[in-house]
Amino acid sequence: MKPPRSMFPFQSEREEVPDDDAAEPPAYLKLDIDANHNQRVVFQEIRTHKRVTRTELANMTGLTKPTIVNVSRQLLQAGLIVEAERATRGRGQPAWVLELNPDGAYSAGLNIDRDHLTLVALDLSGQIRGRVSTETSFASPKEAQRFVASAWRKLATKSNIPLNRVIGLGIALPDELGTLAFPGKPPSYEVWAQVDIAGLFEKTYPGPVFVENDAVAAAIGEAQFGHGLEAPSFVYILISVLLGGGIVINRNYFRGENGRSGEIGFMQVEIAPGVTCALQDVVSLGALSERLKHHGVVIDGPGDLKRLDAEGDHVVEQWLEEACGYLTSIFAQIGRVIDPDSVMLGGRLPNHLLDRLAALCRERQEDDRSARSIDIRHAQLSSDAPAIGAAILPFQTLLFPSLQMLGRF
Repeated sequence: MKPPRSMFPFQSEREEVPDDDAAEPPAYLKLDIDANHNQRVVFQEIRTHKRVTRTELANMTGLTKPTIVNVSRQLLQAGLIVEAERATRGRGQPAWVLELNPDGAYSAGLNIDRDHLTLVALDLSGQIRGRVSTETSFASPKEAQRFVASAWRKLATKSNIPLNRVIGLGIALPDELGTLAFPGKPPSYEVWAQVDIAGLFEKTYPGPVFVENDAVAAAIGEAQFGHGLEAPSFVYILISVLLGGGIVINRNYFRGENGRSGEIGFMQVEIAPGVTCALQDVVSLGALSERLKHHGVVIDGPGDLKRLDAEGDHVVEQWLEEACGYLTSIFAQIGRVIDPDSVMLGGRLPNHLLDRLAALCRERQEDDRSARSIDIRHAQLSSDAPAIGAAILPFQTLLFPSLQMLGRF
């Protein structure tokens, strides 16, 4: 087997959006609370337990009752929590029950990649309240600006989201987006290497902006709202146009000395005796797209993988079986070095294919009795994972405590 000759992003028409450079940026939510440790811990307990009294919060956190009263008052004033009906269990005066207010604040997340642009809005409960996406190849910074300006309005009008309650914008994109050699990349795409990503969208959103690698964002999102709540140490595999990875150890994202940990796509695999290539050359949406194209099947985006004919499905199944072989050999090495609870497969591969790939990897792992058994599963945050993870970044930075700090192991 030879390495694929090229891996072109999915081709589709660009969405035409108006130039909004002259528009006045909207207001944004500035939280009128001190984001100290006690407030973060109390807020996290309310968020996690859904309905809880002040007395229960004192028992859970070890904080004094007066501190709980003071902190809960601040959270109520900020609109982040609400008082529900009084609890009626037990004797004595019933106590007010505190609940998370999902509409107390929102966060937006933008994923920029070589084949698409996606903007999502999350509420405080982590639910997606709005999503706008376009399949477009090698969007320029100017086109990304126009997309966000248009998408921002759609989130407000179609999803009924008050944009002045958005506390921050997270942006997730691959490292070296403009400089990494990539077949089909136009020379003009290198402009991304000179762009101030955080300042690119200030005319649309003037509030706090957080920029992160796409795989890192996906892994952080999984740790805060996905299966990571059950697995304190895991490896996240992001299957997009290329292949990325993220490592979470004891609830903390592990970046490495130079911030480049998790670069699983560049790990070498043997595709024929004496012939090796980067893992992302054979396991990625780009590689699958090329495989299908070689068999006369052209797709315009991941959604087309749900509508293939029998021949196309057969090609995909063959690719999944080969991808499984490459991945399980890598997972065996990761297991010996990191010893994670789980390996989670996510990204833009449709859910049914992620389920199938995870099942194949588990079967292959069981057949190899010399390999350490690792829980391999479909990540809870898979579709739009980088955008969702990006939207979680403002919440994590401004509101949530460190999960390790809470001692949830």
